Amino acid sequence: MKKINTFGIGSFTTLLILVVMGIPLWVYFFGDGSLPSIKYLFFSFILFGVILLLIISNLKLIADFYNSLSDVDIKPTSPKEKKTEEGIKDGLFEEFYPNGNLKFLGNYFDGKREGEWKEYFDNGILREKGNYSKGKKDGVFQIFEIGGEKVGELVFKNGVLKESNQFKNNLLHGIQKYYDNDGILLRTLTCEDGEIIDGLWESYYEYGQLKKKGNYQNGKREGLWESYHQNGQLRDKGNYLNDKRDGLWESYHQNGQLRDKGNYLNDKRDGLWEYYHENGQLEERGNYLNGLRNGYFESYNQNGQLRERGSYIDSKKADGLWESYDENGHISEKGNYQNGKREGLWESYHRKGQLYQKRNYHNGLEEGLWESYFENSHISEKGNYQNGKREGLWESYNYLGQLYGKGNYLNNGKEGIWEYFDNEKGLVRTVIYKNGSVIDGLWKSTDDEFDFGYETGNYVNGLREGLWESYNHLGQLVETKNYHKGKIQWSINYFFSRIKQKITSIFSS
Repeated sequence: MKKINTFGIGSFTTLLILVVMGIPLWVYFFGDGSLPSIKYLFFSFILFGVILLLIISNLKLIADFYNSLSDVDIKPTSPKEKKTEEGIKDGLFEEFYPNGNLKFLGNYFDGKREGEWKEYFDNGILREKGNYSKGKKDGVFQIFEIGGEKVGELVFKNGVLKESNQFKNNLLHGIQKYYDNDGILLRTLTCEDGEIIDGLWESYYEYGQLKKKGNYQNGKREGLWESYHQNGQLRDKGNYLNDKRDGLWESYHQNGQLRDKGNYLNDKRDGLWEYYHENGQLEERGNYLNGLRNGYFESYNQNGQLRERGSYIDSKKADGLWESYDENGHISEKGNYQNGKREGLWESYHRKGQLYQKRNYHNGLEEGLWESYFENSHISEKGNYQNGKREGLWESYNYLGQLYGKGNYLNNGKEGIWEYFDNEKGLVRTVIYKNGSVIDGLWKSTDDEFDFGYETGNYVNGLREGLWESYNHLGQLVETKNYHKGKIQWSINYFFSRIKQKITSIFSS
């Protein structure tokens, strides 16, 4: 910033005084309109000559003075604002204190406050901030003390005060006030360090729908409490006693259907509880003790068919006989639990009720004989488990009950020589396994009695070797491949060859 030349200012001021004094002197001497005498005229020339010399000698100082004014940092105290041609406020608005610090900052639109506005103390600390919509306060307004700590929040809706909250250390503290849509006080709450002490409590979703309501007494929930879904439907209701759920409680689906009902004792589920599907059908019912499932339980599907039944001890630890059913009400599985783990014989069934599997458990793991059956009741597979893994001799059978394959398992993987049989030809292939993988011998991927097709070929040292053939479910050869040390040397796809032959035959005809 340039320093203003005070000598220049003084000289210029003297010049102005002389000019101003010169006019009345002229009038005094020559006011009668007559021509002045020679001596007066001489005096006048001398006077104006002096004035002219002063002006000429101070031209540079005058210029420097005005230049220095452009460098003086003078902060405005009046508002800086933009207006339309019609004089309506529009755009950024700023107002300053006499000390030059910002007082107000915000925007106008069409003459009305719009968006976020801020107000500051004269020391530059934020005093208040909040949003306007069409000139009306809308949403949360935060209020700060001169030290910068938030001391309050005011909640407005379309210009109407809805909440007045006091804060201390950024926590609700003191009397909180709530108002209706007309600004009339509805209720008050007393809070201390963020905790409610007394009064009706209500909370709301983002768009104003009631979320939860209930009463506090001495800082604890007391009496009836209700909560709601966003669509306004009741979500749950029940009573509190000394801040703990007590007595009958009910909850509801968003469509208004009952979801569950039962009793609480000392804030824990107690006695019979029932749960329901959204269509109103019973989903589950059973008893609780000290908040944990205890005793007999039943569950049902949405059609009302029994799905599962059995008993619990210690919440999710099933105990005793359990039965499961399919959607048609037919039994699908049954067996016993001991201390939450499967124990002893378990049986499962095909959809039409025929036995599908018989298996044994110990301490939750498969143990002992395991048998599987086709729907015609013929056995399909049998063998033994140890500690949840297949061990020893296993045999598999075809749908007619005839032996299809047999071999040993070790640590849940096929091991050693496995033999595979044909109904008419007897033994058709032998495969050697190690750690569940094929090492040597003729391999056939699946039984051709099924609809998936199959693949045959030889393994040598665990790698495919020589000719391999693939067949479809009709037994037709579809592809031939030749391998050497596990890598394809060449292949022929017979499917495309047949298509080509058929197209040629059609056009020839």
